[in-house]
Amino acid sequence: MAGFVAFLGAEHTYREPGSVWSAEVPPENVLAVIHHAARFPVGGFTEYVVDPTSADIRRAEPQVQEACRRQVTRYVELAGALRAVAG
Repeated sequence: MAGFVAFLGAEHTYREPGSVWSAEVPPENVLAVIHHAARFPVGGFTEYVVDPTSADIRRAEPQVQEACRRQVTRYVELAGALRAVAG
């Protein structure tokens, strides 16, 4: 999901693509858990609201960034093809 937030739409807008980050957070710093049942674009997903003061936050490795970017590109291409067929 982070890849979609970081990269979806960047090729069609003036904004720069984002990047994917991860964090290890102690359980006591998790403030809320939100479950989403949406099917777009990757099915249901879960968000966590955390107190970041004790989090170990890291930017994802370049190969992870590139894999996310490629996945979003494939999704956009497939969605366009499906729209054309349904057209």
